[in-house]
Amino acid sequence: MIAVESKRTEEELRSIRFGKELFLRRTSGKITEEEFNKELAYWMLAEHFEGVKYTPMPMPIGLTKEYFDLAKDERRKVKPEFFENQEVKDFFSMKEVAQEQDKEAIRSLRQLLSVLPEDDEVNRKKVQDKLDNIQRNYIDDMMMYEPMIGGQDVFFVDGLAVT
Repeated sequence: MIAVESKRTEEELRSIRFGKELFLRRTSGKITEEEFNKELAYWMLAEHFEGVKYTPMPMPIGLTKEYFDLAKDERRKVKPEFFENQEVKDFFSMKEVAQEQDKEAIRSLRQLLSVLPEDDEVNRKKVQDKLDNIQRNYIDDMMMYEPMIGGQDVFFVDGLAVT
């Protein structure tokens, strides 16, 4: 038999073991769904909370800066070929990745708040503070790109700014 070197870190392996054990306890009826969610929340706080971070959106440079410097009416006249330029594609791709990471962080923190006990004021404040910070930065970033959305208002769906 050939030994295959595992590329998983000890932390990943520990997380997998915890997840399997918790899942088995839940599916076997040893714990309720509420207990399952609570244990999962405290595990997330202990093991992964520091990794939930705000991801800043890229700043336009070069061609994308020139584009955003144009008046709204001029931007509408930009030929479709402009958006095929690799620099422009890369910019919008990085922007989309940052937005999705921030939205996922916001969703995760909201979910965490929803299962933490009301009387756990210390952890609830810790989560709420991080959530407020990420939401504030996300909205500030979205407002920075306001010209990109044709001068329309930014709409908020489920507390997240959307264009």
